[in-house]
Amino acid sequence: MATTKKSSWRDLSSAQAAVIAAALAVVPALITGITTSYVTYQSSITKAKEEVLGERDIRERLATQLPIRPGYAKHVYPQYGIGFIAPTAWIKDDAPVHYGIPDIDIVQRYTDQKAAIGVEFKLTQVQSNYVNDIVAEVRNQKDVWEKNDPKITVTDATLNGREAKLFHYTHSTGKRIGERRVYWVRLVPEIKLQLQGFTYTDEPDREEFWKEFDRIVESTVIDQELIDKKRRTAIQ
Repeated sequence: MATTKKSSWRDLSSAQAAVIAAALAVVPALITGITTSYVTYQSSITKAKEEVLGERDIRERLATQLPIRPGYAKHVYPQYGIGFIAPTAWIKDDAPVHYGIPDIDIVQRYTDQKAAIGVEFKLTQVQSNYVNDIVAEVRNQKDVWEKNDPKITVTDATLNGREAKLFHYTHSTGKRIGERRVYWVRLVPEIKLQLQGFTYTDEPDREEFWKEFDRIVESTVIDQELIDKKRRTAIQ
């Protein structure tokens, strides 16, 4: 009876052996790749959870600092570390926020000419040559707006306990004269919060509007811990 010789790795041709060796060499890399992907996935999940929890903490921290006032609603933006209250009847127009743009309008009403009477919160970059020269930044901005209103005023103010500048001026909008009050406050050397109110000088409720504006300004809170954290991340 003929017997079948069992094959062994010694009977493989050099080509076959090379294929098997290559396949075996891939296995560790494959295992490493799978392990790395899993670790990366877990890390991303952990980071996402931390961001959600962090944002929740900031939201609660800001909300608890805001005053409770009948007829007013709380507006909290934890991603920017800003919170304030405004009349409930006013319109929140903050679509840019959902695209990562820190520009928030709280509108008292829209006029027949489509103008918005209300308040704007906006984070803006400080021009690099002004980072260490606030005086020049304020002076040059005043020079620009002074062309619209030679009677413009710039006064020292505070916002949430921080030093601020308050511009007050009027300007033509065609048939009517607009009135603006603009706060500037440096959050970090490279970023400032611009908070401005706008109405018309001939509006019947002009005085009441500015009283509401002052209440909004006085209620504004800023989470400096978040602002500083973002700056540390940005300069790394």
